[in-house]
Amino acid sequence: MHQRSVQSTTMRKLKLILITVLVWLVVSSAYACYYVVSILALPEEYDAYARNWKFQLLMFSLFRLPWLVLALCLLVAVMVVLPIESKKVRRGFIAAVVIFLATISPSVASVRRSEASRILRICTQLYGATVDKQRHQFAVNEFYVLGLKFNARGSLIELDVSPKYFFEEAHPDWAEPDNFTYLSKSQYDAVLEQIDTIKPRGALIKDSDSISVVTNMTAPHREMYRRAMFEWGEIIDLRRSQNAPLLVRWIRVHYDERNRRNRGTEVLTPALIPTTFPFEQFSPRMGQAKENLSVSINDLRKAPTAVVLDGKSLSLSTYLWRDFMPSIPPMSDGKPMIGVLKVATSDKKSFPSGVRLDRAWVLFGEQMWETSEFREQSEGPSNNKDSNEKWINCPDSPVCEAVARGGPKWGPGVFVDVVVQLTDREGRHHLLQARKQYVNRTD
Repeated sequence: MHQRSVQSTTMRKLKLILITVLVWLVVSSAYACYYVVSILALPEEYDAYARNWKFQLLMFSLFRLPWLVLALCLLVAVMVVLPIESKKVRRGFIAAVVIFLATISPSVASVRRSEASRILRICTQLYGATVDKQRHQFAVNEFYVLGLKFNARGSLIELDVSPKYFFEEAHPDWAEPDNFTYLSKSQYDAVLEQIDTIKPRGALIKDSDSISVVTNMTAPHREMYRRAMFEWGEIIDLRRSQNAPLLVRWIRVHYDERNRRNRGTEVLTPALIPTTFPFEQFSPRMGQAKENLSVSINDLRKAPTAVVLDGKSLSLSTYLWRDFMPSIPPMSDGKPMIGVLKVATSDKKSFPSGVRLDRAWVLFGEQMWETSEFREQSEGPSNNKDSNEKWINCPDSPVCEAVARGGPKWGPGVFVDVVVQLTDREGRHHLLQARKQYVNRTD
């Protein structure tokens, strides 16, 4: 009799375990579909390879499925250990299993999805419809746009307010107008209030340093908040009076917590470089350097932030980043640095003829990375890259652009100096520098 009772209990437990596994399979499958659909519905701010079912199902298997398997094992263990005799207890247990699996599944994805949707909705209420859907840009005023950057999970990681002409290549009608004006103090304060409405920065932890490095007539300031790192560029022009009102060139807010912790350890170089940086003439030895001659780091540090070729003033701007998107095979420390290098004429007119961009350096402390292999940022004949040479032949346009890949794994969240070498039609070399360039992070 006792043996028959034990067999009956065992059969009931096996039946209950089987039902639990079937329920687990149904709920897990539904969660996987919901997870992928939710991710693919998020703003398109990450690479195309991540926007497909196979890749997202792989991510689900790596990061979500193990927890569901653990939950199933715990439930089976509970059923094996505890006595489950009555039908009421069994039915209650099955109901608890269904509720448990259903609640732990879609809650995270729905919360992540809601932040992106909520932020885009707030920005639409503040600024109207987007002016660039791909970059999630909204018009702040006649001259400025606010851009949003989301990670693959739909969380806002970066917000920036920049002049429209920064994006002139994508929007030719956004060229810098003659009547362009920077953000005034009142406009700056209004934008800060709007930013905190979109996503609060939290309490101030560390104020900006009193001394900043001035580049291109802009002094960058950085403030640390509880939930974000806040950066803004102040216009510094010695031609203006000492008591001239505040003017702001750009604003950036970084919400990525991992980057914020890394950035908090940085220290800005306590030096103030005059905005009217003189055009420096290099020694004949550097002017006649051979193609395979590497320039010393000391000479690179002395490179000016503007040079004049054929009567045209040229300046350098960059965008540097490192990619931390999941990859196969995985790279825990991220991919090497990539840099977009842009040399532009100050008058927005055609580049001097016969000039090429043939070398670049990135300086980080006493470390230096050098490259002479470039790729164009976009396909087509715009930069007229010679098929047999590594350099970029600058086109008959206001901007000469190149892309340097395979850089060092410095940062992200650090500042570096970037120097490029321009060679004129007579074979003379000219160094041009952009100081304190920020290494961004994409994920």
